[in-house]
Amino acid sequence: MEREGLLDLGNRKGKAPGAYCSEFSVRQRPFIFANSVGVRDDVRTVLHESGHAFHVFEMNHLPYIQHQQIPMEFAEVASMTMELLAAPYLSKEFGGFYTNPEAARDRVEHLERIILFWPYMATVDAFQQWAHTRPEGADPDACDAKWLELQRRFMPGMDWNGLEAEMMTGWQRKQHIHRSPFYYVEYGLAQLGAVQVWRNALHDQAASLARYRQALARGGTQSLPALFATAGARFAFDAGTLREAVELIESVIAQLED
Repeated sequence: MEREGLLDLGNRKGKAPGAYCSEFSVRQRPFIFANSVGVRDDVRTVLHESGHAFHVFEMNHLPYIQHQQIPMEFAEVASMTMELLAAPYLSKEFGGFYTNPEAARDRVEHLERIILFWPYMATVDAFQQWAHTRPEGADPDACDAKWLELQRRFMPGMDWNGLEAEMMTGWQRKQHIHRSPFYYVEYGLAQLGAVQVWRNALHDQAASLARYRQALARGGTQSLPALFATAGARFAFDAGTLREAVELIESVIAQLED
């Protein structure tokens, strides 16, 4: 991608914000756009978008463009799995830039964010369900009150003392609510799938990576449950599957902190 000019990663004046991976279907090449300024999160962003790029390369053999239309729930498995599989290789030992303690701390914060994401996703999901089915959803003050209620329900451990106004207006700052309703649910499902692929890699990395690549290569030719199964995961969001994922993450965090 670097050789063919398919990366535009640096920040510059007048450049649009954000990061994404696009695709040139005729050339069968991905293109990654980002705004990297030299902070740690830039690395994870590029890894995330590289997962999407990897997906494009793996699907190039498919004969019809319709086969390359991937459900969002699985497209994000490709990107989030790439973050998890690459995380252990960011230390200087493997050609990266972290010392071993820095690499461990980075992985701990990454895994903590995954756990924190699911209750936030639940907040967004419940808010959208309410806003789209109740007339009060058109009232900004009612939206503030509902968001506050849901934050306290799903994320009771977060301390917003002195920032109550910022807390209740959080729905205004989540662009997915306004631009891509229900996309956040897909992120949550995909994150759970990615953790399951990573779980498999902890036991047999070569086999898990092979299944991951096989699933990406299927494109949109299989159903969502079948794509997840090919990758070695269950397409689910039940309490048991989520509990297993959280317990695994917490155990790895404990190991890294030691």
